[in-house]
Amino acid sequence: MVKRGLFFVVLLLVPVPVLQVPMRIPSSLEGDSHFVEFSQPRVSSEDTIVISSKSDFETWSSSGNGTEEDPYLIEGMYISGVSPALVFENTSYHFILRNSSFTGDGFNDNLLLDYHFFIYPQSAIVILNNISNGRIVNCSTSNDSAGIFIQNSDDCRVINSSVALSGCGILLENSTSCVVRNCAVSDSFYGIGLRESSSSQIMENTLSNCTKSAIYLSQTTTCCIIKNTIASGGIEFARSDDQPQLYFEHEIRMNQLGGHPILYLRQNHSSMLNCRDYSQVIIVDSEGITLTDGDFKNVSNAVLLAFSPRCRVMDSVFSFSDCGIWIHESDNCSIKNTSTMFCNVAVKVTASGYFTASKNQFSFCNQGCSFFNASDCIISTNEIDLVKGYFRASGIWAYYSPRLSILNNSMHLDMNRTNNQVNPHEIEINPNIAGGTSNPIDTFIPELTPVPHYMSGVAIHSMDQVFIQDNNITGFSYGVHMAGCSSCVIVQNQFQKIVHSCVTLLRSCTDNVIYGNSFAAESAPFAEDYGRGNIWYNTTAGGNYWSNYGGWGPYLIGGNASSIDWYPNGQNAFLHIAITVVIVFGLLGLLGIWGANYYYNKTEAKSLSA
Repeated sequence: MVKRGLFFVVLLLVPVPVLQVPMRIPSSLEGDSHFVEFSQPRVSSEDTIVISSKSDFETWSSSGNGTEEDPYLIEGMYISGVSPALVFENTSYHFILRNSSFTGDGFNDNLLLDYHFFIYPQSAIVILNNISNGRIVNCSTSNDSAGIFIQNSDDCRVINSSVALSGCGILLENSTSCVVRNCAVSDSFYGIGLRESSSSQIMENTLSNCTKSAIYLSQTTTCCIIKNTIASGGIEFARSDDQPQLYFEHEIRMNQLGGHPILYLRQNHSSMLNCRDYSQVIIVDSEGITLTDGDFKNVSNAVLLAFSPRCRVMDSVFSFSDCGIWIHESDNCSIKNTSTMFCNVAVKVTASGYFTASKNQFSFCNQGCSFFNASDCIISTNEIDLVKGYFRASGIWAYYSPRLSILNNSMHLDMNRTNNQVNPHEIEINPNIAGGTSNPIDTFIPELTPVPHYMSGVAIHSMDQVFIQDNNITGFSYGVHMAGCSSCVIVQNQFQKIVHSCVTLLRSCTDNVIYGNSFAAESAPFAEDYGRGNIWYNTTAGGNYWSNYGGWGPYLIGGNASSIDWYPNGQNAFLHIAITVVIVFGLLGLLGIWGANYYYNKTEAKSLSA
């Protein structure tokens, strides 16, 4: 929920002269992006300064009366170690903040690693809340969750300013008709963020070393993103399954990422695009597009297909990115013969049906394929070699995505390494991939401590009619982990070096069938069943192969469902029981015959002696 208002105690501070501190700031309001030196800051403070009334402006401004012709001018501020440092709120006075420098007290990056991008307003350095007609010119901020935060405002501008070492350099939230132009954002998780905003302009900015993305858009409409120079991260749209088409419809042109253009394409039909010269591809409201021969790296989301059915991605390489390919609201799309390396997620599919992925190579990623609210998808003959990530490590993760088929894939997790512990030279690209190999570059993925959340070959939730067959799954904590799934089939898979359980069915799993699999884990139980009505054998094809099976009788499945494999390791436990019964009754019969003979002989001996 967006916080609509901020309240701070207004502190009347007496301006205090400070030592001259030279700062580098841009030299003009609209044009050149070169920097000049200035010194003699006018005021410093150890507390938050809040400006909202006419008297506040008169206290802190050096000139002006708050009109468009003569705005209040506030300049020469130098504030360090205070967050927030300066807050403008609840005013429509025209003002300009310029030639000032602000340094925060650090930021919490855990919030920015979540799927839900969020920054607390109180943790920004400079805040404009419920403001009209504010201008920030030739200022610098650093070392906080957000450098400049414009919230619930309209017609505000940030010009020729610099932000460094921030969670998000400049953030617009629930704001309209704002401009960020000719600014420099560096060494931050996100460069410029727009959330629930509209009709704003992001133009001619320089964004470097933005770890997650350079420009981030969430629930934002009709904005202009033009002529920005981006070193890494690219343009990212919030990746969720409920993003309507209007959130992807912007004017995006003449942007550079890593020295190559970003391609934004709308309403294009039935064309083949060679992507070798593009650094990022965003396709919206199109159909029948084929992307080939791409070499994408250092970008938040390399290829986005949104509301664009029947598109294909082929013969391309993706590396050092957060997400290789995202397919959203686009049915009948496919990827084939691609290579993805050192990424968080290789492929993400949301709200799309009939997607196929085949003959792809995913190396040293944290997750192979991710599905949310998808249906009737097929994942087959892919090589998925993963390392641990900061959130999860799953070959295939799926949620609310019925009728998913996972066929003949090889999935392996190296639990001893993360992305940053792998030498890129260890990777051998499939020579059949036309995109070639990625050039040596700096590692994009940040060095983060892995959190063992899910480390499953296949993790599926709230789904039915999933078919998992002929896969080779090794090295994971869990081979197949299922919750809320029914009428699924797990057949003829090979599980090796699984730490905990090869197949785990939680309480909400019902009527699933598991047979013909080979199970080898590092500890018992090799499988766990907490559900109802799940069957661990097939009367015709038999049961499963268990490396710890003793060779006689049924195999009891772990968990509290009391499930049994009646045909373990090709054996027929019913036959075993029948043979056992025959043997037992035979022995009892022999014992009875012996006892009868003994009694007869003893009786006969007594009668003869008498």
